This record gives sequence, C-alpha cells and structure tokens, in this order.
Amino acid sequence: MLVLLRKLIIFTIVAAGSVAIWEVADIPTHIGLSHRNPSSENSSPVAAKPTDKPSFRTAPAGQRLLVWVLFVLLLPVVTAPLAGRVIDRQSNTANVLLLLGYTGLGILAAYIVNGVHVGSIWSALLYLLGLLAIFAYNLWMCAFIASLRSK
Repeated sequence: MLVLLRKLIIFTIVAAGSVAIWEVADIPTHIGLSHRNPSSENSSPVAAKPTDKPSFRTAPAGQRLLVWVLFVLLLPVVTAPLAGRVIDRQSNTANVLLLLGYTGLGILAAYIVNGVHVGSIWSALLYLLGLLAIFAYNLWMCAFIASLRSK
C-alpha cells in the first residue's frame, strides 16, 4: 500500500511539474510580446494573439489552492528517505539547507499556481503567513522524520 501511495505521489508531482513547464513555456503570449506576421510584406511587428489553450492559472482558485496545499504537504513525505539521510549526517548546515529547500519549493509552487501578485498590504501579509506556515510544517516534518529514524 505504501509503495502504491508513493507512486501516486510521484506521479502527481511529475504532473504538476509538467503543468509548471507548460506555464513557463507559454509566457510570451501572456506578457504580450510581439512577433512577426509572415503574411505581411514588410514583416512589421504585431501584438501577440491570445491563445485558446487552457491555462493552469485560469483554473478555479479552489483547485489551484488544493494543488498547492497537496504539493506542500506531500513533498516531505515523498522525499522522506532523502530527509532521513540529511538528518543522519548530524549537520546543522545540511538541516538548514534541507528546510530552506523545502520552503523554497513551496514558495515556487505558490508562484506557479497563483503568481506573485502583491496588490495590498493584506496580500503581502498573506504571502508572509504562508511562508511561515510552510517553514513551520517542514520543520515539524523533519523533526518527525528524525524521531522515526532514532527509534
């Protein structure tokens, strides 16, 4: 059962990564970069046309939030063997780098899912609260993995 769960989690992460790559590759049409119109005689630049291709950022906010929460919650679980090896090294530097890596991936996932739009002080505080929540959860998970390894 645990092997099946890990395979499902890895598949989910790979699928989320594919969506992220799709979003990054589609940036020129989102930011309105110009391209050359091959049908015109002088090939003057024209505005990029929006595509009808579905985008992850156009999905309902609830679905995007669910994907982000699942990614953040499952990342330490999927990489528990890696975390265990890092914890076994008994190095504070390695442990801090592991926590910062997990937190950075959580922030990157938040950016991919929602983009960074800080329109007010409240949205900035919300991002800061999310950052602290990610860090606290990752710290708790690493402590839990360490307690399992010490038994």
